[in-house]
Amino acid sequence: MTNQDLNLSGSSILLNSNIGLWAIEMQDDHKPKMFANDVTYEILMADKDLSPQELYDYWYAKISADYFVQVANGFKKMANGIRSEIQIQWNHPFYGLLWFRFNGVINNEYKKVTRIEGTCQDVTDLRHEEIESESILQKNTSVMENLSSEFSSVFYLDLETQELTPYVLKNEFKPIFSQFLKEGYRYTQIVNHFTDRFVYEPDKYEFLSTCKIENIRSILSTKKSFNYIFQNNNRNFCEIKFAKIGNVKNPSFIALGFANKDNYIKTDLKKQSIIHAFTYNYDLITYIDVETMKDDEFAIDQDFLRKFQNWNKSVSYTERMEILRDTIVYPEDRNVFTKATTKEKLFFELKKNLFYTVNFRAISENKPLYYQLKFVLENLGGAHIICGLYS
Repeated sequence: MTNQDLNLSGSSILLNSNIGLWAIEMQDDHKPKMFANDVTYEILMADKDLSPQELYDYWYAKISADYFVQVANGFKKMANGIRSEIQIQWNHPFYGLLWFRFNGVINNEYKKVTRIEGTCQDVTDLRHEEIESESILQKNTSVMENLSSEFSSVFYLDLETQELTPYVLKNEFKPIFSQFLKEGYRYTQIVNHFTDRFVYEPDKYEFLSTCKIENIRSILSTKKSFNYIFQNNNRNFCEIKFAKIGNVKNPSFIALGFANKDNYIKTDLKKQSIIHAFTYNYDLITYIDVETMKDDEFAIDQDFLRKFQNWNKSVSYTERMEILRDTIVYPEDRNVFTKATTKEKLFFELKKNLFYTVNFRAISENKPLYYQLKFVLENLGGAHIICGLYS
């Protein structure tokens, strides 16, 4: 049989699509034969003077060893009447390893020998795109998983359509966003509704500006991610994070995370405030809530405890000042100390300045020591006062 005997004329569509046609004949005690049209010869870069047996040997010898089992299984299915597809790597004589796709099935009308017919296509470019897409998907999944470990609500955001797709929804934000999505709201609508109902009034303008699509595009053109901290109506600190998906300069899709991080952020800012406010080695540092005047002891020096063994922890600012006055302050200074440390005096001074100091003498082992109390408004908008005592 010659190649001309093949009914492989095909259509102009196949030819223009660079899809080759082939047939393989298999017979017991005979070497397999392969027949092909011009497109397949060109794809395989095969010499047209090759005999059908030589063409088969040429084709089979260049199959990457990793795909021999896949080829055998695929052709077994084709021979059993199951139309099958195999995608393999093939060692091209000029281009090296390429990806080829073979589709085929047995021709049951051909009775002389077992004859499988099908198509052949070079899908190297397509396969590389698939591999790149798989890699991007893995990276995207990694981005989403990382966000999910830190944020209670995570979304995909399409910057073109503004469609918001939930990846994770839990905790306090779940009913909020579930309702918005059920109503069919797009991203900008959700941001506007969320701001009106849940964002603390002084933070609303900056929150809206930060969450604008134009702002997101601008920042993510130079950064992989950015975050913004705001307060909700309960004065809890929350965080929103925008993360780029993929390495493109101007992404179409981004990841978006929401979380209530009040405890974490207040603890972190508390430490930052203390470090920023006090550069000396203070004997005592406390943290005062402006609303409740609850006074939490943050740090205390052991030498201070040895000097003043009758020192006791207190639960409020007023109690702490009374203990300082009655047990530590030099008797002649106690009246002045009391007037200088009232709640009203403290607030009055801190409204005028960033910090306020009170100097006094302390008694220890019958020797006067000179001490200073320093009060500083922290960087949480004045919701707390840091108090330090040092000699």
